Amino acid sequence: MIVGNGLIAKAFINFDKNDNSVCVLASGVSNSNCENIEEFNREKNIIINNIKLNKSSRFIYFGTCSVDDPERLNSKYVKHKLEMEKIVTEQEKFLIIRLPQIAGYTKNNNTLLNFLYNRITNGKEFELWSKAKRNIIDIEDVVKITTYIINNKKENNIINVANKRNNSIKEIVEKMEKTLNLKANYKLIDCGSEYKINTEYIYNISRKLKINFDKNYTDRKILKYYK
Repeated sequence: MIVGNGLIAKAFINFDKNDNSVCVLASGVSNSNCENIEEFNREKNIIINNIKLNKSSRFIYFGTCSVDDPERLNSKYVKHKLEMEKIVTEQEKFLIIRLPQIAGYTKNNNTLLNFLYNRITNGKEFELWSKAKRNIIDIEDVVKITTYIINNKKENNIINVANKRNNSIKEIVEKMEKTLNLKANYKLIDCGSEYKINTEYIYNISRKLKINFDKNYTDRKILKYYK
């Protein structure tokens, strides 16, 4: 069954909603800048209630790769996601998929790519951190890899499902500019950092699924969703 109606939940629509053997918990806080305790409690209640209703299920929860970002470790969002992971890992059968920035069709303006798209198309100024790097993965590839892991019964694991390469924010903006044929209005700020995401677990899986995380992967995804 699938819990939620956002980008991730809709992407997993092919999972049988009436099959309680797997419970995909895809209803939660999607804005990494969120500090709203009510939103955090909403997600927590959804998780706890669905665990009570489906005690024999295998629970699939989507965490965040930001837990490995030293600059975000003390943020309310990361602390909340780690708390939710702890609740899920206390169940008999679980799988936690940690995700980076997702590319996909969504009206959610809080995603990195949608934020940049809206700023560039509306000519609004934004700050561009010159040293910041981010990891982008296509939601369709998330589904392929996660489905493979679920079907191969990899239980009670916490797995990063991410692009094996990071891109600088400047590179991402430049590709968005080229795709939209527009010039971004940004102020370059000398700050930001990069954190490494361990994707060793999914290396062979992505090769089997013919997912090519080459140097042009992020470029192709921006073209795919914003052309």
